[in-house]
Amino acid sequence: MQKGNKLLIWAVCAVLLFLVSSCVNRNQQGQNVKPETDTPDRSGEEQDIVQDSTSNVQQDFSYSSFLRIASNFKDVPYHAGRLEHHDGVERLVVDTSALDCMTFLESSMALFRLNRLPESQRDNNNYRNLLIKIRYRDGVLTDYTSRLHYGSEWIADNIKKGFLQDITDSIAALGGDLLNVKGVSRPLPIRVHLMTSQPQRYETLQKHPEFTVAMYGIEQRVNQLHLTYIPRDRFVATNPFLPDGCIVAFSTSIDGLDIAHFGIVCYMDGQPHLLHASSSAKKVTVTKEPLYDYLSGIGHYTGVILLKAI
Repeated sequence: MQKGNKLLIWAVCAVLLFLVSSCVNRNQQGQNVKPETDTPDRSGEEQDIVQDSTSNVQQDFSYSSFLRIASNFKDVPYHAGRLEHHDGVERLVVDTSALDCMTFLESSMALFRLNRLPESQRDNNNYRNLLIKIRYRDGVLTDYTSRLHYGSEWIADNIKKGFLQDITDSIAALGGDLLNVKGVSRPLPIRVHLMTSQPQRYETLQKHPEFTVAMYGIEQRVNQLHLTYIPRDRFVATNPFLPDGCIVAFSTSIDGLDIAHFGIVCYMDGQPHLLHASSSAKKVTVTKEPLYDYLSGIGHYTGVILLKAI
């Protein structure tokens, strides 16, 4: 019995020793385990360009900084015509309590640029100055006609002023590679005349016919602009390459008009959707359907221009 007890004790000790040894080995292995993926710190506003391994598109994280700022306007009510004044006198409107597609975009761009200034300069005065620079031709507010009423001129003027970069052709080239064709962008047909052919639609033009005369000359200059767009039937090829946070301008077949709407690409479940001030939803929101379906579902949209806020 004594010999049997000794053997039992030795067996128990051996098992305990094995268990202790196993625990030590597991702890040592755990200390050497590395995470499956490294997540870089992308919280800063100025970021390096990185390569997206899934789509081979270079992604600049200033896109996501702009989208982050614009997303703060989600659920703000939609209201068109907030810039109009019954007396016909043009004054800067600074009001984010209700937005349309243009004031949503301009407010987001002004805040984006303001956020890049030294902290001591991030004040209401500089915000107002930025809004003026973005909203008015050459950044100068004079009268009603100095506002950039037509989308194509708004785009061209803000490219010239350094607030926007046109990325339409670069994204179109990637779509062309996918289709094995030489790009998918085309010259945008610009034939604006809506404001002068239908001045009755604009209260200020009714009260100030001299502005209609001035707008006619502006329209002739707008019609000389050169922009490219991606036609709707070619957009599907560029869909995989859209940067999250890029600006989308929707061209239109409406007679006398060039651009009908603006929004910002916002990815959901791996698909690009549109963050925009929606007249149908009556607020700033993200489309339920992906961007391609949204574009295809509105008959007068003919294609898109793609832009980067800088």
